[in-house]
Formats: sequence, structure tokens, C-alpha cells
Amino acid sequence: MLSPYQSGDEAGIQRLLSEADLVVDDLDENSWSHFVVLRRGDQLVGAAAIQPCSSQIGLLRSVVLDPAVRHHGYGRRLVTGAEDLGRENGLRDIYLLTNTAAPFFSLLGYREIDRQSTPDAVQATAEFQQLCPASAVVMRKIRSRPL
Repeated sequence: MLSPYQSGDEAGIQRLLSEADLVVDDLDENSWSHFVVLRRGDQLVGAAAIQPCSSQIGLLRSVVLDPAVRHHGYGRRLVTGAEDLGRENGLRDIYLLTNTAAPFFSLLGYREIDRQSTPDAVQATAEFQQLCPASAVVMRKIRSRPL
């Protein structure tokens, strides 16, 4: 079941991210409210977040699934849930950085862009500046109405 982050989810999210070798260094108490989580029974098995970078721009980050539940459409549900949260907060453009999942994100409407054309608000994030390698692919999803 997909749901917004709830107090107490931090450890499960950090565990999934660490096991997947995804960034946790910049997560703080302000980060958690941007997450949606996927539960299977009592177990937290997936998470995704949209980090607002400006009033209309967000960074999709920390999309992670337990390997045992991959290839069942849950990744798509997580991304859609995070995008819905972004839409509720007025975001129109969503960016992401990925080392390995560009084909997956392209199926969801994201398109690769040149790093230099990334807005300053996204370039100012820790993920863009230091946490993700310069070789990471930058992708963008645009909506004419708030995401």
C-alpha cells in the first residue's frame, strides 16, 4: 500500500537507501515529509521523494524498492505517488539524477537533458553538486499544469 511518510518510517527508508547504495547523507528532519512509502503488510518495502528546489521545480530522489518486490509495477507507483505529492505542492517541473535507471524513468515520461541546461535551483542541491557523480544522467519531466 502506498502512503505518505509517517513518523517512524525514517529507519526503514534509510535501510532501503543504504542497501541500494543511494544517498542518505543529506537527509534531515525536513526531508521526511517529502517521501511516499510503499508497505507490504507491516514491512516498508519502497520509498521515493520529491525535494522542492523552488516554488515550481522539484528533484525526484531516493526512489528505492526492496529487491524482493521489484518488477511488479511498484516502482511506477512510487514515482507516481511522489509526483502526486509534488503536484499538491504546486510543482510543474521535476528533475532527477540517475546512474543506472534512465531506461525506467524514460518509460515514465522523463527525458535526458544536458547538465548545463539544468536550472540553478536544481544545480544548487547537494545531490547535483557533490553527492551524485558528474557522470549521472540528468532527466526532466515537464507538465503544463502543476505536476
